[in-house]
Amino acid sequence: MITTILTEAAFLAIIPAAALMYVLLDRYATPRVPESIFDERNLLVAFVAGIPGGLPLAVLFLIYAGSLQQWDLVSAGAYLLLFVAVAMLSRVVLLKIRRFGGKSGRLRTAPFYALAFGCGNAVVIVLAAADSSLPNSNPLYAFGAFLLLSAVLCLVEAWAGIRFARRNAPTLRVLSISSVEALMLVAIAPLYLGVQYVQFASMLGMFLLALLLLQREDRDALHRLLSSRRLANKEPSAFGRTDSDPSTEGESDPTGDK
Repeated sequence: MITTILTEAAFLAIIPAAALMYVLLDRYATPRVPESIFDERNLLVAFVAGIPGGLPLAVLFLIYAGSLQQWDLVSAGAYLLLFVAVAMLSRVVLLKIRRFGGKSGRLRTAPFYALAFGCGNAVVIVLAAADSSLPNSNPLYAFGAFLLLSAVLCLVEAWAGIRFARRNAPTLRVLSISSVEALMLVAIAPLYLGVQYVQFASMLGMFLLALLLLQREDRDALHRLLSSRRLANKEPSAFGRTDSDPSTEGESDPTGDK
């Protein structure tokens, strides 16, 4: 029984994250381009680091879900805010690491690593939540609900990582990230409150919104890096590429907001 639960949880958590990273990042890596925009090894390390790095978020999510199941909405609101704050802090810590943020914390390719870190966070949250009880115990219902939950978490955390890493995110950008993450948790709430006919509608709506936001961020941030690299026409490195810090590349910002 335990083995079955772990297998299903791994499927629900890892497949959406892996699919998202492949679909989104394939166009920026060899052989689709002559030279990968990001360092593949650093991307993998960021994803793996996101799994233990997301443990505090997983704990807060479980407490949030438990508060909802008990209809303790005040406590749920408090843990919602705490979840958003801890998620933001984890991204700050990530970009302080030279490997992902560069010497100045403003590495041009940091959005790729923050995206992978966010997907790792989503994986561990779903792994922790997959065995939690739902008001509706139907196995097919639970499978579909958690698969959609996993997809929503991956999309939102990936989007938040890209947006936050866009060159010292200003206050308004940080507020927009916090607002979307809070909205995500509100959209997930009916799943644990057992509100009939609303659980899937609210999560599906959040899924579509997150997909739209991620596509826009991909266009405005990641694709600009690809365009900038094509214009620069640099020689490829032996393995993918070697990340460079803006302190040695100049101060132009292909990922900045207009």
